[in-house]
Amino acid sequence: MPKGRALTRAGAQPGDLVYITGHPGDAAAGLKLLQAGKADMQHPCVRRFAYPEPRLAAGEALRGLASAAIDVSDGLLADLAHLTEARHHGAKLALDKLPLSPELQQLHGQDEACRLALTGGDDYELCFTVHAAQASAVEQRMKETGCPVACIGSIEAPPGIHCVDAAGRLHEYPHLGHRHF
Repeated sequence: MPKGRALTRAGAQPGDLVYITGHPGDAAAGLKLLQAGKADMQHPCVRRFAYPEPRLAAGEALRGLASAAIDVSDGLLADLAHLTEARHHGAKLALDKLPLSPELQQLHGQDEACRLALTGGDDYELCFTVHAAQASAVEQRMKETGCPVACIGSIEAPPGIHCVDAAGRLHEYPHLGHRHF
């Protein structure tokens, strides 16, 4: 990696857009299938859990564009909280913008799929922030890497993560994800 070009948690600013790669929640759904004894290793969600693929090419493509980044291993809400706490900011997430896979939605329905996307872990997707002026450049670079990406919200000055549905209603998720301590 070129010196001084690492993506860190500490660069997000109010007004930056929040993005996620891939389909968060699939690995958590795969784990649930395995725990239920439905160990079909060909199911896409089980494969996402059993054989995670870190987004290395996407991370490299984000150098010089992303203001902050973190891998999603503990759950999107937990890891986004780490990113926002680095600068004492918060975030607003649009629940209807979460890129939920068809397999996840088929297994669990919309509400549970959304909860798994926000609080499930082991996705190893990238959550990152971008200055609004860089949005189209980021989306083009991600397209070039073949990595799906979705803009799911924005960084705000007040601390805390606020999840809102398409009607603007606030949803709370008391369990943010995995806590190490």
